[in-house]
Amino acid sequence: MEKKSLLKLIEYIDELSHLPGNQWFHDKLKSKFESKTKSEVHINEDAHELINELKRSKYYLKSIDRNIWKEALNYYSSILYTDLKLELIHDYKEMKIADKSDDIIEYTRRIVMQLENCLNAICILLKSHELIKVSPENYRNNSTDLLKGEFSFFNSDGSAKQLSKISIQSKIYFAKQYYDIRYSYSDMSQMITIRNKSSHRGEYSEREKEIIDEAKKNIAAKKSSYFVCYDSFWNKMIDLKK
Repeated sequence: MEKKSLLKLIEYIDELSHLPGNQWFHDKLKSKFESKTKSEVHINEDAHELINELKRSKYYLKSIDRNIWKEALNYYSSILYTDLKLELIHDYKEMKIADKSDDIIEYTRRIVMQLENCLNAICILLKSHELIKVSPENYRNNSTDLLKGEFSFFNSDGSAKQLSKISIQSKIYFAKQYYDIRYSYSDMSQMITIRNKSSHRGEYSEREKEIIDEAKKNIAAKKSSYFVCYDSFWNKMIDLKK
């Protein structure tokens, strides 16, 4: 086997041994080679067996990866915009990988990334600033006002804020009002908290710690309800679709 191929194999072995749930594989590698002396580092029957096992694992992982891509392409098959579609498919794929390893933090982070990409696209397509100025009464309630104040789409001098400066909560409220979206506020709030802490780290408040601990204790239920919450938005955002 060529040196280049062997180096790639070593890199792949390292990645595989550190995947969640593969501690048994790491231990097997360690026990197989830790007692070898330098003169015994040649490829023997045990090493050939291990290489064959790795090949089978690699083919299995490729199969999973291919299936996830198909699922992502199917979910976003109706989307009109190529660049957005590629970003969403990438995050969907990463979400499903996190799903398979029960990594609720990364799973949630990837859902919120998909949501925010869709929200940004909608704000641009619908010319959200103009809509809010024309009909401000449609984009305010007792706690949120998209024309003025903390959650506004505008600066204090009345100029339009850049999308990157507008909170995701404000974008969610805009889409909710425009499309009349019904969703679980509790789930959405938890998702945003988990996304923020996973992306920005820092100290946890007591409430943030409770949310994250609860998600980790109820992984299957949270994965399901969080995706349903996102799906409520995706299904309604018809301006992104063919």
